[in-house]
Amino acid sequence: MTRCAFAALGPLGIEAQLEPVRAKPVGWQPDLIARIRRGGDRETFQVEVKRGLRPVTLAPLIARFQKAGVPALLVADYVTPAMAETLRAAHVAFIDLAGNVYLELPGHTCYVVGRKPAKKTDDERPVRIFQAAGLRVLFLFLCDPERILLPTRQLAEQAGVANGTVGWVLKDLKRLGYLYTLKRRRIFKPDRKLLDRWVEAYEGQLRHRLIRARYWTDEVDWWRQAEFDGNRFALGGEAAAYVLTHYLRGITTTIYQHQEKITEQNEHQIRQWMKLARMHGAEKWNVEFLYRFWPDDIAVEKRGTVPAVLVYADLMMTGDERCIETAGMIYEQYLAERFGKN
Repeated sequence: MTRCAFAALGPLGIEAQLEPVRAKPVGWQPDLIARIRRGGDRETFQVEVKRGLRPVTLAPLIARFQKAGVPALLVADYVTPAMAETLRAAHVAFIDLAGNVYLELPGHTCYVVGRKPAKKTDDERPVRIFQAAGLRVLFLFLCDPERILLPTRQLAEQAGVANGTVGWVLKDLKRLGYLYTLKRRRIFKPDRKLLDRWVEAYEGQLRHRLIRARYWTDEVDWWRQAEFDGNRFALGGEAAAYVLTHYLRGITTTIYQHQEKITEQNEHQIRQWMKLARMHGAEKWNVEFLYRFWPDDIAVEKRGTVPAVLVYADLMMTGDERCIETAGMIYEQYLAERFGKN
């Protein structure tokens, strides 16, 4: 994909020389280096390649690029006109397979938008770990990498998927370079890029299927007067972020409810919370109840919250600058040791 995207720059009189990354800058994970020239104008970019770009992914991507402190370039399969304008306004360079491009070189700016993507002609296999069932399995491994040693039937039971699903998840992880076998022992080596791909896919493929109800309340701090055991009910999103960091005072409360434990007692608890916070249905919302999708024995960082991987995901997909900043704090404090510092 990358070389095809750069090849599309030829008709614009732009030349690109691609090089591997030899020394990664601190806090940045480029896929490669691109030395770009148009006439006498030259610039060197740190390149990140991203498939399936969506509006929800733009805010964290832009924040990451701006924080890098070096010229950065996004290579995507397709950038819509709306996304192109958002990236341009943030001064984030991009190119795609359709020939859309935004580049700022010393003394020259190139902006082409509106070109449509060609129909897919390759036979690339879809990466099924980023579909709904695969995301459930991958979540187990992201929270607990050692869990990959369990038998596939046990993993399937824990993730609530078919046994065959676990098999192709393992195959996809191996094909992507995150799983290998040493002396018949599976070894899982995730990185932040895999985590962020899970976050993007979770928002688009799985999360909306978990939503049970949404409400509005003017009492944004109501959850502080409630008790969450982490089993029947667990805090996610902005409220969980406050518990983990004591930094973000958000306005949205996200609660994950155990789907198999929807008892009259639990329903009574929800009604009590609704009365406490004076929740009501409305077009806008700031309280949401979702079904949880992980087993009881997944470790959490603080009692009453969901795993930090999910708190990070909930924050990143908001697109809110302060939430994304807090997600970075959670990553550094709770996840960096598992997925890498950069």
